[in-house]
Amino acid sequence: MRHPSTFYPILFFLLFSFSTSGQELLEKTITVDGQEREYLLYVPAAYDGSADWPLVLNLHGYTGDGYGQALISRMNPVADTAHFLVAYPDGEMVDVTGFLDPDSPLPTQGNGWNLGGLLSDNDDVAFLEQMIDQISLEYSVDNSRIFAVGNSLGGGMTYMLACTLSGRFAAIATVSGSQARAEGNPSIPCEPASPLPVLLIYGTDDNISSPDGGPFFLGAQGTVDFWRSHNNCSSAVTEVSFEDTDPSDQSTVTGFLYTDCDGGSEVWRYRIDGGGHWWPGGGPLPPGFEIAGPVNRDINGSVEAWNFFNRHTLTGARQYLKPSEINLRAYPNPAATQLTFAFELPEAARVHLTLYNPLGQPVQVLANENLPAGRQRIGWERPASVAAGLYYYRLQVGGRFVARPVVLK
Repeated sequence: MRHPSTFYPILFFLLFSFSTSGQELLEKTITVDGQEREYLLYVPAAYDGSADWPLVLNLHGYTGDGYGQALISRMNPVADTAHFLVAYPDGEMVDVTGFLDPDSPLPTQGNGWNLGGLLSDNDDVAFLEQMIDQISLEYSVDNSRIFAVGNSLGGGMTYMLACTLSGRFAAIATVSGSQARAEGNPSIPCEPASPLPVLLIYGTDDNISSPDGGPFFLGAQGTVDFWRSHNNCSSAVTEVSFEDTDPSDQSTVTGFLYTDCDGGSEVWRYRIDGGGHWWPGGGPLPPGFEIAGPVNRDINGSVEAWNFFNRHTLTGARQYLKPSEINLRAYPNPAATQLTFAFELPEAARVHLTLYNPLGQPVQVLANENLPAGRQRIGWERPASVAAGLYYYRLQVGGRFVARPVVLK
């Protein structure tokens, strides 16, 4: 098994502390097209195989590896609390000559991911799909709740998975990584079979992977626009300003949430104003990697990714209800003390409305009753015990449902 890259030698020993309290970080191998590939699997101590658990693929960036990504993303403690498995696969050698900025200090060769056959001969899509299959055979995996998150070039690979294996994933997220352009690159088609929820986290001061994109990558807004179009999202957007809990990090976070999309999908962008090329809330910058720029500490990328994932399950689109179908509104949004939910029922139906916190835990059931056809309004007065933050509500009408965010200030 490959050991951490040269960026992480001092922190290497700390990684194995995860096994001291019952958790396991396991070294795994799998043979793909005659080539042995490697990955790490994190199994929280609470896992006993009696229930199916979600699985998250966490893909490292260029020149990185699975060990380094575990240290950078700090996702294992989130998995301990939320009860999911985490796979950290290792990329293989790729050649990025011609894809780096001429002034980039990064090497032209290093561990990474082969985007559509342009960077190496490795079939990384086949590797990652077979890795999912192997984990599902050896562990109790909820196949309706498989997710992928990628860092930098790992983000680009995450979009490749979304483009080619959309039927395997309930949602994806990326940090400092945008989608490769399909135009002029016939080996990178992107025609997902169904709508897919997408979360993108990007710093405006990213000097390694420009948020503006370039000849090969779409950039932050270009990636958002692609998935908004694919998911048939309306132009309605909810803007969320996150609390600047650490003013010393020289950055702030604003969310742009497109939730009125087909099949219950969503497209969320977290713009880190002043943020660089690093996992927000992640491990410290290794010596010599100051080029990554400012690290945001107001949010935790792994927590935000899981909170987004936890909203989604791979199910039939017919179960979802588009907000526009019932003229759904929640106002005011953001809300301080009172919130009103308004919608129209074309016919009498059983209505269930629940408010959830960011961890997916129910805060309060607001309605569970039979309602007649016509315009409906359900009011809610916020208890003093409910803190400010980003929440979401789930409205079920008969056998269909819709989930949307709401901000409490």
